Amino acid sequence: MCSTAIIPKTRAEKTAEEVLAAVREATRAMEAEVAAMIELEKAYKKANDTARELKNAIEANSTAKLSIRNARNRAREALNEAKKTAQVEARANKDEEQKEVKRKAEEAKAAKAEKTGKRFNQAARDEARREAEESEQRAMTEHRNAQRAKEALAVADEEVKVTEKEAMLIDSCVRTAREAESAARMEVPRAESITQRTVKVAKTALEVEAGAKKTIDLAIKRLKALMAYEARSAQAAETTRVRTKLQEAEKIKEGMTNEVERTSKAIDTAEPSSDIYSGIVKLLIASPVDNTMVQRFQKRLGQVEGFQVKSVCGSGGEGVDITVLAEQPIPLIGRLSELELVERVSRISRKEIEVALKPAH
Repeated sequence: MCSTAIIPKTRAEKTAEEVLAAVREATRAMEAEVAAMIELEKAYKKANDTARELKNAIEANSTAKLSIRNARNRAREALNEAKKTAQVEARANKDEEQKEVKRKAEEAKAAKAEKTGKRFNQAARDEARREAEESEQRAMTEHRNAQRAKEALAVADEEVKVTEKEAMLIDSCVRTAREAESAARMEVPRAESITQRTVKVAKTALEVEAGAKKTIDLAIKRLKALMAYEARSAQAAETTRVRTKLQEAEKIKEGMTNEVERTSKAIDTAEPSSDIYSGIVKLLIASPVDNTMVQRFQKRLGQVEGFQVKSVCGSGGEGVDITVLAEQPIPLIGRLSELELVERVSRISRKEIEVALKPAH
């Protein structure tokens, strides 16, 4: 990467950080605005609720005052009725006393007349007795009426007391509602002021965010151009590096090939009975072929030092070829003859050897 690309990239990173900061600030401002609007809505709702509660309390107070007036009127009427009943009861009692005195007088006259043998007025005595009984009945009736009037007066007095207590309680509720309504009304301007300030802050933050986004858009365009330039430069450098590696690999491969050819030529020019092999050699498994013995032989070959099995081709019916790689010149026929699974080893050419395996037991 060229050194001149560092400054624009650093500026772009700084610009991106500034944009992210502006976005975060705008987000916080919007959240604060939403919270302020919610608080304002709560303040409005609280003011409305307290106003409604105050209205209900005032209505209840008016109803209570009316109930007090009605109760007092009923108590006054009950008191008047009790007074009237008491007066009637007093007159009835007085009349009863008079009639009783008259009856007793007539009874006394009748008793005296009976003693002296004189005639007495029986009708007057019966009349006096009847009037006395009627007066007694009226007195009892007026007494019951007076008792009911007293009970009604007591009920009316109790109703007045209960109504006055309820009125006092409602009056207290009215005072509490007035205080709550006043506090709620004072809360509304404060919430409105906070909301206005928060909205202004949010608008400013959004404007800053919009400006930062424009800046980052320009920076992104510059950064894309810079990245494209760097990508082309990096691709060219990578291509050069790969080409160099390939050239080095070709040289190594060419050297190894020359070494193998040189070794092969040296071996090929040796005596035909030479047992020294290197490089790729194909082992031809002589018929009959037992797949189990082939697998055991293949496994045993993997344990022989100096070469490795590369591939196995064929089947029991068509014949099996095992390709091995001698990593260095080794006496291959001798090594194969030493294996306990091998019955016979025959050289076909420098690249092919026939191997006869022992029968499976």
